[in-house]
Amino acid sequence: MPMQLSRWTFFGLLWLFFGCNMALADSEADSLAQVQQQFQATFTQMNILDFQASAMPGLYEIINADQIIYFYPEKELLFLGQIFNKQGHNLTQEKLTSIKSAQRAKLDLSVALEIGDPTATKTLIEFTDPNCGYCQQFHHDMQEKTQVKRQVIFSPFQPGSAQKVVHILCSDHPEQAYHAIFNGQVDSADLLDCQQGQDLLKKHQQISSAFGVQGTPTLSWEGRVITGYQKARVAHYINSN
Repeated sequence: MPMQLSRWTFFGLLWLFFGCNMALADSEADSLAQVQQQFQATFTQMNILDFQASAMPGLYEIINADQIIYFYPEKELLFLGQIFNKQGHNLTQEKLTSIKSAQRAKLDLSVALEIGDPTATKTLIEFTDPNCGYCQQFHHDMQEKTQVKRQVIFSPFQPGSAQKVVHILCSDHPEQAYHAIFNGQVDSADLLDCQQGQDLLKKHQQISSAFGVQGTPTLSWEGRVITGYQKARVAHYINSN
């Protein structure tokens, strides 16, 4: 009898433990969902990739294309900055790198246009628009950089860009067509059009949207995401050992 009482007492405590933890987890999830709804109702134009509680109580992380923004719901305030722990570790950058690495691993880059040496040890993901001036500058600077493989995903935001992208994707030699378009060597009257190119463009746009691209060029390598052409940072990556 004492053993039977002990067994039931054990299972009762076990159920109480797991029940309390499940209730706590549900409560935290509900609270997080409420805060996210509050944020989205206030900041309606902001694109969100992920929404989480931060390491600082009362502060929440909003992850968008290339940064983490912090939200303080009590006053409905946004904070731009970085959080460090007492060891000097940049928690903001570590979280962003982890998230972007996970996102990159999920991307289906089989539809990307590959430019450069396919055996290169360094890979750079490039979200680009043929009518974007900084994208064109990046292209010109990269033409002689053979030590890196570029995986190009088209994100045509500018007027008239989609037709140029479809032309590239319809071409029998898309890499050559890419160079010709970005070098301004193709007349608008000579642009190709085909269903395959239009379908590929839709896949590129879906990838861009999933990655949270909001402007071009957006560049990514080794978990880092850079919006805009930051020439020095790109050169440092390409030239580093």
